[in-house]
Amino acid sequence: ESAALEIQKQVGGDLFAIKTVQTYPVSHREASAIAEEEMRSDARPELSTHVENMDEYDTVYIGYPIWWYIEPMAIRTFLEEYDFSGKTVIPFCTSMGAGVEESVENIASFAGGATVLDGVTLSTGRQDLSEEIAQWLADTYFRDDESYEMLELIYQNMYYDIFMAVGTSDKRLWDIESEIIVGSATNKGYDPAQAIAKLEDSIRTAVDEFY
Repeated sequence: ESAALEIQKQVGGDLFAIKTVQTYPVSHREASAIAEEEMRSDARPELSTHVENMDEYDTVYIGYPIWWYIEPMAIRTFLEEYDFSGKTVIPFCTSMGAGVEESVENIASFAGGATVLDGVTLSTGRQDLSEEIAQWLADTYFRDDESYEMLELIYQNMYYDIFMAVGTSDKRLWDIESEIIVGSATNKGYDPAQAIAKLEDSIRTAVDEFY
C-alpha cells in the first residue's frame, strides 16, 4: 500500500485496492501455504472489489507482493476481468528477494492487448520508497519525453563542468529533475519549461555556494 501511495503522489491518479472474498491469515506460514496451493492449482480467487469504470483509464499501475516467485493468483483474476486492449500496464511489486521479471511476463500474457512495461521490485518493509520510485519512473519510462531531452541539453550546454563538479547527487537538483520528468508525464497541464527554469536557478545557486 505504501508503494501505491507513493506512486500516486508522484504521478497522480486514482487508487483501487484489489481485495479477495477470502481473508488470508496474518501468519506468514499459513498465508504462504494457501498461496502455494493457489499457484499450483492455477486458482482464480474471487474478488470482492471491482473497477466500475475501467474503460476511462489508459494507464494502470498494478502492485502486488511476490508470492512463490510470481504475482498472487488474485492478480490474474483481476486481469481477466477487464479488457486491457490499448492500455499501458505498469507492474510494481514488493519482495524480500525474488524479482518482478517473471510476474511481468505473466501479466503480459493475461492482460491481452495491453502494452506491459518493465516493472520494479521494491524491498518489503522499507520505510521510505520515494527516491527509489522517482528513480524508477525517471529511468524507465520518461527518458524519451521531450522535457527529458530539454533537460539533457541543459546538462550538456549549461555549466556542464561546474555542474559535474558540484555533483548530480545535489538534492535540490534531483528534486527539480524528478519534477520535470515525472511531472511532465501526468498530462495535467504541467509546464516543463517552468521546471527547467527552476533547474537553471538551482544550478546557479549550487555553483554560487560551491565557490
